[in-house]
Amino acid sequence: MKNLNSFNEKIYLPSEILSNHKIIEIIEEKFISSCKELDISYYDSRQLYNELLNAFRRYKILDIEYSFHKKILDKISLTKWNFALEQRAKTIFQQIYPYIIGKTILDIGTGDGLVSSLLMDSGFEVTLIDIQNYLSKKINARFVPYNEGTNIPEELSSSTSLLLTVLHHSKNPFFLLDEAYKLTTKRCLIIESVVEVKPSLLPYSVLFELNGVEQRKYACFWDWFYNRVIHVDVQVPYNYLSVEKWEKVFKEKKWSVYKSISLGIDQPLVPEHHHLFILDKKI
Repeated sequence: MKNLNSFNEKIYLPSEILSNHKIIEIIEEKFISSCKELDISYYDSRQLYNELLNAFRRYKILDIEYSFHKKILDKISLTKWNFALEQRAKTIFQQIYPYIIGKTILDIGTGDGLVSSLLMDSGFEVTLIDIQNYLSKKINARFVPYNEGTNIPEELSSSTSLLLTVLHHSKNPFFLLDEAYKLTTKRCLIIESVVEVKPSLLPYSVLFELNGVEQRKYACFWDWFYNRVIHVDVQVPYNYLSVEKWEKVFKEKKWSVYKSISLGIDQPLVPEHHHLFILDKKI
Protein backbone atom coordinates (compact mmCIF):
# COMPACT_ATOMS: atom_id res chain seq x y z
CA MET A 1 0.00 0.00 0.00
CA LYS A 2 1.34 3.47 -0.85
CA ASN A 3 1.91 5.87 2.04
CA LEU A 4 -0.07 8.78 0.56
CA ASN A 5 -3.76 9.06 -0.27
CA SER A 6 -5.33 10.70 -3.33
CA PHE A 7 -4.70 14.15 -1.82
CA ASN A 8 -1.03 13.42 -1.02
CA GLU A 9 -1.83 13.20 2.68
CA LYS A 10 -0.04 10.58 4.77
CA ILE A 11 -1.77 7.24 5.37
CA TYR A 12 -1.37 5.64 8.78
CA LEU A 13 -1.69 1.89 9.13
CA PRO A 14 -3.21 0.30 12.26
CA SER A 15 0.18 -0.87 13.56
CA GLU A 16 1.41 2.76 13.57
CA ILE A 17 -1.81 4.09 15.06
CA LEU A 18 -1.94 1.65 17.94
CA SER A 19 1.56 2.55 19.09
CA ASN A 20 0.34 5.94 20.35
CA HIS A 21 -0.80 5.72 23.99
CA LYS A 22 -3.11 8.75 23.81
CA ILE A 23 -4.93 7.42 20.74
CA ILE A 24 -5.09 3.90 22.18
CA GLU A 25 -7.11 5.18 25.16
CA ILE A 26 -9.54 7.21 23.05
CA ILE A 27 -10.02 4.42 20.51
CA GLU A 28 -10.57 1.90 23.32
CA GLU A 29 -13.46 3.94 24.72
CA LYS A 30 -15.09 4.20 21.29
CA PHE A 31 -14.29 0.56 20.48
CA ILE A 32 -16.24 -0.60 23.53
CA SER A 33 -19.15 1.71 22.63
CA SER A 34 -19.17 0.42 19.06
CA CYS A 35 -19.16 -3.20 20.24
CA LYS A 36 -22.06 -2.39 22.58
CA GLU A 37 -24.09 -1.45 19.49
CA LEU A 38 -23.62 -5.05 18.36
CA ASP A 39 -24.58 -6.55 21.72
CA ILE A 40 -21.00 -7.51 22.55
CA SER A 41 -20.47 -7.40 26.32
CA TYR A 42 -18.10 -4.97 28.01
CA TYR A 43 -15.85 -7.86 29.06
CA ASP A 44 -15.70 -9.32 25.55
CA SER A 45 -15.10 -5.87 24.04
CA ARG A 46 -12.12 -5.26 26.34
CA GLN A 47 -10.76 -8.69 25.57
CA LEU A 48 -11.11 -8.17 21.81
CA TYR A 49 -9.38 -4.80 21.98
CA ASN A 50 -6.46 -6.12 24.01
CA GLU A 51 -6.11 -9.06 21.63
CA LEU A 52 -6.11 -6.62 18.72
CA LEU A 53 -3.33 -4.54 20.28
CA ASN A 54 -1.22 -7.64 20.85
CA ALA A 55 -1.92 -9.08 17.39
CA PHE A 56 -0.02 -6.31 15.60
CA ARG A 57 3.16 -7.37 17.36
CA ARG A 58 2.89 -10.89 15.96
CA TYR A 59 0.79 -11.16 12.79
CA LYS A 60 0.40 -9.64 9.34
CA ILE A 61 -2.49 -7.26 8.79
CA LEU A 62 -4.42 -9.53 6.39
CA ASP A 63 -4.29 -12.36 8.92
CA ILE A 64 -5.56 -10.00 11.60
CA GLU A 65 -8.45 -8.83 9.42
CA TYR A 66 -9.53 -12.38 8.72
CA SER A 67 -9.21 -13.72 12.27
CA PHE A 68 -10.87 -10.75 13.98
CA HIS A 69 -13.71 -10.72 11.46
CA LYS A 70 -14.45 -14.29 12.54
CA LYS A 71 -14.09 -13.43 16.24
CA ILE A 72 -16.57 -10.55 15.96
CA LEU A 73 -19.07 -12.54 13.89
CA ASP A 74 -19.00 -15.22 16.57
CA LYS A 75 -19.96 -12.69 19.23
CA ILE A 76 -22.51 -10.40 17.59
CA SER A 77 -26.25 -10.81 17.48
CA LEU A 78 -27.39 -10.84 13.84
CA THR A 79 -30.62 -9.13 14.89
CA LYS A 80 -28.66 -6.39 16.64
CA TRP A 81 -26.34 -6.05 13.65
CA ASN A 82 -29.25 -5.51 11.26
CA PHE A 83 -30.86 -3.08 13.70
CA ALA A 84 -27.62 -1.08 13.98
CA LEU A 85 -27.35 -0.81 10.19
CA GLU A 86 -31.00 0.25 9.93
CA GLN A 87 -30.47 2.93 12.59
CA ARG A 88 -27.42 4.18 10.73
CA ALA A 89 -29.51 4.47 7.55
CA LYS A 90 -32.35 6.27 9.38
CA THR A 91 -29.90 8.82 10.78
CA ILE A 92 -28.46 9.54 7.34
CA PHE A 93 -31.94 9.71 5.79
CA GLN A 94 -33.02 12.33 8.36
CA GLN A 95 -29.86 14.34 7.71
CA ILE A 96 -30.22 14.52 3.94
CA TYR A 97 -33.99 14.46 3.40
CA PRO A 98 -34.61 18.22 3.90
CA TYR A 99 -32.08 19.09 1.21
CA ILE A 100 -33.18 16.83 -1.65
CA ILE A 101 -34.38 18.61 -4.80
CA GLY A 102 -36.68 16.90 -7.29
CA LYS A 103 -37.91 13.32 -7.40
CA THR A 104 -35.03 11.51 -9.11
CA ILE A 105 -31.93 10.48 -7.13
CA LEU A 106 -28.68 8.80 -8.13
CA ASP A 107 -27.08 7.06 -5.15
CA ILE A 108 -23.41 6.71 -6.09
CA GLY A 109 -21.66 4.14 -3.90
CA THR A 110 -24.91 2.96 -2.37
CA GLY A 111 -23.38 0.27 -0.12
CA ASP A 112 -26.12 -1.77 1.56
CA GLY A 113 -28.81 0.39 -0.08
CA LEU A 114 -30.72 0.98 3.16
CA VAL A 115 -30.69 4.79 2.80
CA SER A 116 -32.03 4.49 -0.75
CA SER A 117 -34.71 2.10 0.47
CA LEU A 118 -35.98 4.76 2.89
CA LEU A 119 -35.92 7.34 0.09
CA MET A 120 -37.95 5.05 -2.18
CA ASP A 121 -40.45 4.52 0.63
CA SER A 122 -40.80 8.32 0.69
CA GLY A 123 -41.72 8.46 -2.99
CA PHE A 124 -38.38 9.17 -4.68
CA GLU A 125 -37.16 7.39 -7.81
CA VAL A 126 -33.70 6.12 -6.89
CA THR A 127 -31.01 4.44 -8.97
CA LEU A 128 -28.29 2.65 -7.01
CA ILE A 129 -24.75 2.15 -8.28
CA ASP A 130 -21.61 0.70 -6.70
CA ILE A 131 -18.43 -1.18 -7.59
CA GLN A 132 -19.85 -4.31 -5.92
CA ASN A 133 -23.35 -5.44 -5.02
CA TYR A 134 -23.38 -4.98 -1.24
CA LEU A 135 -27.18 -4.60 -1.15
CA SER A 136 -29.18 -5.86 1.78
CA LYS A 137 -31.29 -8.85 0.73
CA LYS A 138 -34.50 -6.94 1.38
CA ILE A 139 -33.65 -4.18 -1.11
CA ASN A 140 -35.70 -4.31 -4.31
CA ALA A 141 -34.35 -1.54 -6.48
CA ARG A 142 -32.63 -0.76 -9.75
CA PHE A 143 -28.95 -1.52 -9.22
CA VAL A 144 -26.30 -0.66 -11.81
CA PRO A 145 -22.81 -2.15 -11.35
CA TYR A 146 -20.03 0.39 -11.78
CA ASN A 147 -16.45 -0.14 -12.90
CA GLU A 148 -14.47 2.51 -11.03
CA GLY A 149 -12.69 4.97 -13.28
CA THR A 150 -15.19 4.60 -16.13
CA ASN A 151 -17.95 7.00 -17.14
CA ILE A 152 -21.34 6.54 -15.51
CA PRO A 153 -24.05 6.25 -18.22
CA GLU A 154 -25.67 9.63 -18.94
CA GLU A 155 -29.15 8.08 -18.85
CA LEU A 156 -28.72 7.83 -15.06
CA SER A 157 -28.83 11.63 -14.79
CA SER A 158 -30.91 12.74 -11.77
CA SER A 159 -31.99 15.93 -10.05
CA THR A 160 -30.11 15.01 -6.86
CA SER A 161 -27.03 12.82 -6.51
CA LEU A 162 -25.69 11.25 -3.32
CA LEU A 163 -22.12 10.51 -2.27
CA LEU A 164 -22.63 9.28 1.27
CA THR A 165 -19.27 8.44 2.91
CA VAL A 166 -18.03 7.40 -0.53
CA LEU A 167 -15.23 9.77 -1.56
CA HIS A 168 -12.79 8.59 1.07
CA HIS A 169 -13.22 5.07 -0.38
CA SER A 170 -12.66 6.07 -4.00
CA LYS A 171 -9.35 5.47 -5.77
CA ASN A 172 -10.00 8.63 -7.76
CA PRO A 173 -12.36 11.01 -5.89
CA PHE A 174 -11.67 13.81 -8.37
CA PHE A 175 -12.99 11.75 -11.29
CA LEU A 176 -16.02 10.65 -9.27
CA LEU A 177 -16.86 14.27 -8.46
CA ASP A 178 -16.65 15.09 -12.18
CA GLU A 179 -19.02 12.22 -12.95
CA ALA A 180 -21.45 13.38 -10.26
CA TYR A 181 -21.37 16.91 -11.65
CA LYS A 182 -22.07 15.65 -15.17
CA LEU A 183 -25.05 13.54 -14.05
CA THR A 184 -26.63 15.94 -11.55
CA THR A 185 -29.09 18.56 -12.73
CA LYS A 186 -29.63 20.34 -9.40
CA ARG A 187 -27.84 19.23 -6.21
CA CYS A 188 -25.31 16.80 -4.78
CA LEU A 189 -25.40 15.75 -1.12
CA ILE A 190 -22.12 14.55 0.31
CA ILE A 191 -21.38 13.15 3.75
CA GLU A 192 -17.72 12.69 4.57
CA SER A 193 -15.61 11.78 7.56
CA VAL A 194 -13.42 14.80 8.27
CA VAL A 195 -10.19 15.50 10.13
CA GLU A 196 -8.48 18.60 11.52
CA VAL A 197 -11.76 19.26 13.32
CA LYS A 198 -11.76 22.45 15.37
CA PRO A 199 -13.67 23.07 18.64
CA SER A 200 -15.67 25.78 16.84
CA LEU A 201 -17.48 22.95 15.01
CA LEU A 202 -20.45 21.77 17.04
CA PRO A 203 -21.54 19.33 18.36
CA TYR A 204 -18.71 18.28 20.68
CA SER A 205 -16.37 15.68 19.26
CA VAL A 206 -13.72 13.52 20.92
CA LEU A 207 -11.49 14.67 18.07
CA PHE A 208 -11.17 18.01 19.84
CA GLU A 209 -8.78 16.23 22.22
CA LEU A 210 -6.45 15.25 19.34
CA ASN A 211 -4.18 17.28 17.10
CA GLY A 212 -4.39 17.10 13.29
CA VAL A 213 -2.08 14.12 12.86
CA GLU A 214 -3.76 12.23 15.72
CA GLN A 215 -7.20 12.90 14.21
CA ARG A 216 -6.02 11.45 10.91
CA LYS A 217 -4.74 8.35 12.72
CA TYR A 218 -8.05 8.02 14.56
CA ALA A 219 -10.02 8.24 11.28
CA CYS A 220 -7.73 5.73 9.55
CA PHE A 221 -8.22 3.23 12.37
CA TRP A 222 -12.00 3.36 12.22
CA ASP A 223 -12.06 3.20 8.43
CA TRP A 224 -9.87 0.10 8.58
CA PHE A 225 -11.75 -1.56 11.44
CA TYR A 226 -15.27 -0.99 10.10
CA ASN A 227 -14.51 -1.82 6.46
CA ARG A 228 -11.79 -4.46 6.75
CA VAL A 229 -12.67 -6.22 10.00
CA ILE A 230 -16.40 -5.86 10.69
CA HIS A 231 -17.01 -5.89 6.94
CA VAL A 232 -14.52 -7.45 4.55
CA ASP A 233 -12.66 -6.42 1.41
CA VAL A 234 -13.95 -2.84 1.19
CA GLN A 235 -11.20 -0.69 -0.33
CA VAL A 236 -9.74 1.86 2.08
CA PRO A 237 -7.51 4.49 0.41
CA TYR A 238 -8.05 6.74 3.48
CA ASN A 239 -8.95 9.92 1.57
CA TYR A 240 -9.45 12.18 4.58
CA LEU A 241 -9.47 15.97 4.46
CA SER A 242 -10.50 18.86 6.66
CA VAL A 243 -13.82 20.64 6.03
CA GLU A 244 -11.98 23.58 4.48
CA LYS A 245 -9.96 21.38 2.13
CA TRP A 246 -13.06 19.43 1.02
CA GLU A 247 -14.84 22.69 0.25
CA LYS A 248 -11.85 23.87 -1.79
CA VAL A 249 -11.94 20.63 -3.80
CA PHE A 250 -15.67 20.98 -4.43
CA LYS A 251 -15.32 24.56 -5.63
CA GLU A 252 -12.45 23.59 -7.93
CA LYS A 253 -14.82 20.97 -9.37
CA LYS A 254 -17.36 23.73 -10.22
CA TRP A 255 -19.76 23.05 -7.34
CA SER A 256 -21.30 25.85 -5.30
CA VAL A 257 -21.35 25.08 -1.55
CA TYR A 258 -24.91 25.90 -0.48
CA LYS A 259 -24.50 24.67 3.11
CA SER A 260 -21.84 22.96 5.18
CA ILE A 261 -23.06 21.22 8.35
CA SER A 262 -21.06 19.50 11.09
CA LEU A 263 -22.80 16.28 12.14
CA GLY A 264 -20.29 15.34 14.84
CA ILE A 265 -19.80 11.72 15.83
CA ASP A 266 -23.34 10.80 14.85
CA GLN A 267 -22.94 7.06 14.25
CA PRO A 268 -22.20 4.97 17.37
CA LEU A 269 -21.26 1.98 15.24
CA VAL A 270 -18.74 4.02 13.21
CA PRO A 271 -17.56 6.80 15.56
CA GLU A 272 -16.01 9.13 12.97
CA HIS A 273 -16.69 12.86 12.78
CA HIS A 274 -19.05 13.34 9.85
CA HIS A 275 -19.86 16.45 7.86
CA LEU A 276 -22.68 17.14 5.40
CA PHE A 277 -21.87 19.20 2.31
CA ILE A 278 -24.83 20.46 0.27
CA LEU A 279 -23.59 21.34 -3.19
CA ASP A 280 -25.52 23.05 -5.93
CA LYS A 281 -24.72 22.92 -9.61
CA LYS A 282 -23.76 26.28 -11.06
CA ILE A 283 -26.03 27.31 -13.89
